[in-house]
Amino acid sequence: MILTGNSTSSVTFYSTERKINFSTYVGDTKSSLLSIATTKNMNEASGTFQIQLTPEKDSQGLTWFDKIGIWDFVEIKLKGILDKEEIVVMRGFVDTISYSEEFAGGVPQRSISISGRDLGCLLTDFSIYMIPELGEEAAAEALIGGPVWFKAVQKGVMGSAKEVFKFLVEIFFDQIDLIISDKGHVLGYLDWEAESFFSDLSTYLGYLKSYEGPWWNAFSQYQDKPFHEMFIYDTVDRSLFIFRPARLRDCNNAYPQIVRSLITNEKMYPPDWEITNNEKISMTVSKTVSEIKNYYLSIPTLNIIAKQDFRGQAISANFDNPKNSKNPYFQMDPAFPSYLKKYGFRSYEFETVYMDLDIGQEKGQGTEYVAETRDIFVKAGEALNKTLVAWFLHNPLLLNGTLTIAGTNRAIIGTYMVDHNEGMRYYIETVSHNFITLQSFTTTVGLVRGVPLIGLPEGSNKETF
Repeated sequence: MILTGNSTSSVTFYSTERKINFSTYVGDTKSSLLSIATTKNMNEASGTFQIQLTPEKDSQGLTWFDKIGIWDFVEIKLKGILDKEEIVVMRGFVDTISYSEEFAGGVPQRSISISGRDLGCLLTDFSIYMIPELGEEAAAEALIGGPVWFKAVQKGVMGSAKEVFKFLVEIFFDQIDLIISDKGHVLGYLDWEAESFFSDLSTYLGYLKSYEGPWWNAFSQYQDKPFHEMFIYDTVDRSLFIFRPARLRDCNNAYPQIVRSLITNEKMYPPDWEITNNEKISMTVSKTVSEIKNYYLSIPTLNIIAKQDFRGQAISANFDNPKNSKNPYFQMDPAFPSYLKKYGFRSYEFETVYMDLDIGQEKGQGTEYVAETRDIFVKAGEALNKTLVAWFLHNPLLLNGTLTIAGTNRAIIGTYMVDHNEGMRYYIETVSHNFITLQSFTTTVGLVRGVPLIGLPEGSNKETF
């Protein structure tokens, strides 16, 4: 790796009383900012950061430990050698401030460490609590059957997936009232992006009638992994709560049709990026048997039909010829990857709330109801299973691993990275930055679903989900 230039960073703390800014560059011997480490993971509710500062005192004998407080708002900006400008890679809140002293070596060693989480922490620290005494605005108590529940019914959001999710976001935002000096209301820096892919789906707000806990888990009930992705993405001027159709490419190198219709929305789908060998520091990739799936079953989130019963019903519906079964699907062809008799039985059971729970209810819940409901859900699950198969059947061929490169703010979770020198494309699930003022700035990314560029058609007219 041979690169010239310099990397810079900037950290700003905002409290209700003051604004404190640190700006530095790699090699700055006078900087009070010693290091920055950030991590974002698409499978976690919030990203994390750690910041180290020098312990010097001001004219009043105060250190940064005294001036920076818990739950102060933080903006972290980074710029690598090849980046065009310094941009925000994380916004969040301070969780912990530590002051440490070490005297074992004779000369006292003092340091100040600050850790926190990005704005995703609002989704875990704010919760739905069933406490009627607090009232509607202080706690979303009515999701179990009070004013908020009746408000949802009046708005007609009981079945439309788009309206249900929009309603929940509105209730979530109503709970937050955080004012930051020089920044105003913190919600001015948090927005949500969820496009009209909900319009053709139905769901039920009633899934939350017996729920109490963090908002992240409430929203997760409507995420139906792996078909939708949910994460916080920091842009130049704000942070976005993203809820979108999964960006995964199938074995034909194609996105699902719904993604192709939305891919130009760069807020929802940040652009892909590229690297060359000049940026690489270290790389490890592997293929692993744990990623292999060869049995797929899509199950509605139902209490009426138990999971085990539905599994049996679905399998029995295709008992005569399981090779032709779509839901469930068994990979029984030795000509394709993930062959069941080669790798053993490796299941993927997908449970989704995006199936109409009212199917067949008007006919009662006897034998006819069970049979009709089973048939409808099995057929509905076939469309979902086709996409699961297209996404995961070729898992034995996909590469996963980690890559460390010269620090860059181009790396964003939920994007594809193209490695031109190796002729590979990887999906990025994690991004970690490590800026050490007196040493270096590096970025480590978590790679999944790596495939060669050669021989893959760029996109396809074949539709999946």
